[in-house]
Amino acid sequence: MKMAALVRCQIAIFVVLIIGSITAESFNLTLLHTNDVHSHFIEFNAQGGRCVDKLKEQKKCFGGFARQVTAVKEIKGNRENVLFLNGGDFYQGTVWYTLHRWQIVADLVNTLGIDAMSLGNHEFDDGLKGLFPFLRTLKPKVVVCNINASRVPEFSDFVHPSTIVEVGGKGLESLAISLQKQNIFLLQEIWNLKTKLNASSEKLEG
Repeated sequence: MKMAALVRCQIAIFVVLIIGSITAESFNLTLLHTNDVHSHFIEFNAQGGRCVDKLKEQKKCFGGFARQVTAVKEIKGNRENVLFLNGGDFYQGTVWYTLHRWQIVADLVNTLGIDAMSLGNHEFDDGLKGLFPFLRTLKPKVVVCNINASRVPEFSDFVHPSTIVEVGGKGLESLAISLQKQNIFLLQEIWNLKTKLNASSEKLEG
């Protein structure tokens, strides 16, 4: 699955950069990661459909943004050094997106407290006209290190090769690649990922 590969890459690279920045002192990090929410803003049943009252009474409903916001607040309130990343793919999946498109996604994503996120393949489904308004409105930093911004310079205003988030007095650098279907906008994923990782490692060693 393409997004599973994206998630693995994002977490692995992030961990390598953190390990490289630690010397004698220990540093405990809680890493939160979500992806492929696909506009499931309200709770749903085990099959991903509507959660009716009977299932609510039986406590057989799952997910939804209210649960996620509550869980993130509880974790951040009870633990030190928490970093929240997201692998993208908020677009598509429910009638909420069909009716409201990027507007409802941006409004609700901004409530989650995400530190940095990437873009999934479905964020490109409505073309650039459906993506740029979303990017302009987002609070989290958007990270994709393999977009060729020379073809669409406006990407440089909203999407960054990497971002540094300060957690517990340390600067944590997060990188991500996007494995989406419009390859016209992407550099070679693995090559560009290695290049960016090597550059970041050299900074840490220096």
